[in-house]
Amino acid sequence: MTVETERYKLILDVATEGFWDWDLKTGLAYLSPRFCELIGYSPDDTIFDSTFIKQIVHPDDHQQVFGVFIDQIREKRNASVVEHRIIAREGTVLWVESRAKIVEYDEQGGPSRLVGTIVDITDRKQAELRLQKSEESFRLTFEGASDAIFWADAATGMIINCNRAAEEMLETPREEIIGKHQTCLHPPDLAEHFANQFKTTVALHDQVDNAEAIVLSKSGRRIPVHIKHSLTSVGGRDIMLGVFRDVSVQKQTEEELRQSHTMLNNLSLQVPGVLFQALIYQDGHISIPYSSEKLNEIYELSQDCVRKNATAVFERFHPDDRDRIFAGIFEATKNLTRWECEYRVLLPRQGMKWLYGAALPQKLDDGTVVFYGIVMDISERKQTEETLSHSQKLLSSILENAPLAFFVKDVIDQFRVILWNRSAEKIFGIPASEMLGKNAHDLWPKEQADSFLADDLATVASRVLSDIPEEVSRHPEKGTIYLHTRKIPLIDSRGDVSHIVVISEDITERRMMQAELVKSHKLESLGVLAGGIAHDFNNILTGIIGYISFAQKFLDASHRSAAILLEAKNAAYRAAELARQLLTFAKGGAPIKTAVSVQHIMKESASFVLRGSNVLSVIELPDDLPALDVDEGQIIQVLHNIIINASQAMPGGGTINITGEMVTVDAGNIMSLSAGRYVRLTISDTGCGISEENQKRIFDPYFTTKTGGSGLGLATAHSIVSKHGGYIGVHSVVGTGTSFELLLPVSENKVVREDAGMSSEAVGGQSGFSVLVMDDEQLIRDMSCHMMNEMGYNVQMCANGEEAIALYKTAMDIGSPYSAVIMDLTIPGGMGGREAAKHILAIDPNARLIVSSGYSTDPVLAEFATFGFCASLPKPYTLDGITKALGAALPATQQR
Repeated sequence: MTVETERYKLILDVATEGFWDWDLKTGLAYLSPRFCELIGYSPDDTIFDSTFIKQIVHPDDHQQVFGVFIDQIREKRNASVVEHRIIAREGTVLWVESRAKIVEYDEQGGPSRLVGTIVDITDRKQAELRLQKSEESFRLTFEGASDAIFWADAATGMIINCNRAAEEMLETPREEIIGKHQTCLHPPDLAEHFANQFKTTVALHDQVDNAEAIVLSKSGRRIPVHIKHSLTSVGGRDIMLGVFRDVSVQKQTEEELRQSHTMLNNLSLQVPGVLFQALIYQDGHISIPYSSEKLNEIYELSQDCVRKNATAVFERFHPDDRDRIFAGIFEATKNLTRWECEYRVLLPRQGMKWLYGAALPQKLDDGTVVFYGIVMDISERKQTEETLSHSQKLLSSILENAPLAFFVKDVIDQFRVILWNRSAEKIFGIPASEMLGKNAHDLWPKEQADSFLADDLATVASRVLSDIPEEVSRHPEKGTIYLHTRKIPLIDSRGDVSHIVVISEDITERRMMQAELVKSHKLESLGVLAGGIAHDFNNILTGIIGYISFAQKFLDASHRSAAILLEAKNAAYRAAELARQLLTFAKGGAPIKTAVSVQHIMKESASFVLRGSNVLSVIELPDDLPALDVDEGQIIQVLHNIIINASQAMPGGGTINITGEMVTVDAGNIMSLSAGRYVRLTISDTGCGISEENQKRIFDPYFTTKTGGSGLGLATAHSIVSKHGGYIGVHSVVGTGTSFELLLPVSENKVVREDAGMSSEAVGGQSGFSVLVMDDEQLIRDMSCHMMNEMGYNVQMCANGEEAIALYKTAMDIGSPYSAVIMDLTIPGGMGGREAAKHILAIDPNARLIVSSGYSTDPVLAEFATFGFCASLPKPYTLDGITKALGAALPATQQR
């Protein structure tokens, strides 16, 4: 075969088209490797002749194909083109475009030789066939490797081991090689150079691929090799592994191939990319002996820097694409299949570029694989694709992560939803899998769906954004929700509204908060009103109860009026309790703790809440249950909220069971309570129960499952119990009932409750003592004056703090200070007892002051000594109350 013929065949082999040469006289044909690859036949096992060609042409296309050839021969047309099907070896049917040309004629003028090309056009007729790629690992065993392998101690350079190929290369037995220094492998004139190279590689812990070296055999033959060095550790010992490949044949091959580059250079000038010829050796070393001039344009590299070693090209590969590129190259090398790849490179001047590479491999006799291929710049196309992709991803990310519901309706397709983001799933409680492809009438009640559709139609008609400040929808779990919705029409190229973009914001919580704010202002106003009413009412009741208790002192227990007065007094106490509850409602705030009877507050709460209902309460509390250290009014509020919830859970009637016990809680408990004694109260109903999901939120502010409920009752209860240093929890089973558990701290004090009955204390016996009474209510001043006059006290009265200070100062000046001063805490429009007490104590540090108030939860009453008072007198009070307060305030030496 001539050199020109060889070059000719090389061009045919790298061509993407199949080539055929048909001798019409002998019937024999030559099919190029690409043609053979296409049909799956090899000249080693098949005779390419007329019969074979007729065999691979699809039977249904015989007449067409051969008819064209016959017409071409008869009419002596130089060329013809025909599209037809062929049947590959495995029966696969491919579509191809065949081109034929008569290139020789016999002595009689008849055609004797027909040549042509065949191109696979299946991708235009059917789906493009994709080559399946598989990755395989190349493994060479130590002794079976065709390359010489040496192990050397990294520290000393002494050879530890070598393989059979090393013995053959050096023509020396292994025993004579092991134990010698690695410099023995090279000619003496190069030994020092390679010794330094070895030390440098070890010091830098570097890996050297395809370094060129010379090895000296025993017979004196200088062998050119490529060396791959790598440093590894075996048993804690650093080992330098060297793989030596004899490249003598390769060098010769490279020289022969170089001769064909001139022709390729001429062709490369017509190609929009760089043509190249790459050699992949058995040790993995790659060189590019030929590349066209556009290498500098594509890779910013000169032809000389890649001719022996392609590393410079590989260094341009983007780190994220490098493994993928090499995997494709190695697969094509192993299977001798076409290589194609889109990848990125990083260039010093141009930065990042996208390239497309394609090549056809061919295996040489020495095992080297040569690639003939092309690389083109596709950066502009990839940039366009990436810009579009980035925009789509950015928009998708914004829509999916936006806190608002975004969805799109297709106007033409009956307003069906084609986009439904995560916030839409959350706000409406409908997953995208159930919503996409459906419209409002598929999932909402007709009335609601009609309302949505009417808004959609209005948006289409107006062709402008529709703003709906508030609309109502339904959530499968939350029930009614309120939305602020905007609907944006999208206009297509024809000017029609093709889609509607809907943006919905859940304003339910905001709406509830606004409603609660209004309610809070109303409650605040009501609280002020309630406090004022309760204050005045308490003053009146103080007069009523006081006068009744005063009258009882003058009647014998057997008198007919005694029982009547007692009933009247008890009724007045009930009215006073109502006033106390009004004051508790008006006050709120931090708890004012006193010792409180569990039985008392529990029975009172249950009786009050369940009065007139069809719910029965069963209270089982031990008689020896200790008192609670709590704010009575606030804890009653907690119990009211729990019992109300229990009652509402049983609209058809039922039973509320209330039990209690004393428990001791250790430190580090799961309820985060302080160690100590607590009373555990359990309030259980037999109602509908609470779902597990709702139990997690039952104490959240504004959470409610009741229509019209505020969601503040249990949240307030939780806050009150927490401020008391207690614990509140819930356990419920749907369909069975609910149990609330309360743990409240035990009081170390005993419960003190005023006896509403007759007093056994005698009236009188206190003559000579003077008492100043300060109260804004004339009725109370008169009542107190009558009571204490009867007891023997000299009484003087005033209406406010300013008068009390003046009277006390005058008494001090004349040397007759008051024995005690009873001071009303709250004086509307004037100075109250707390401020006046400071002034009096400044005048007389030994003043005996008694604080009185209808606000029984005021901290001054509970901690009177802190504010300079000697005793407290809660309103309404009786004769006994005054007696006890004066007894506590006056020193024992002053009492008779």
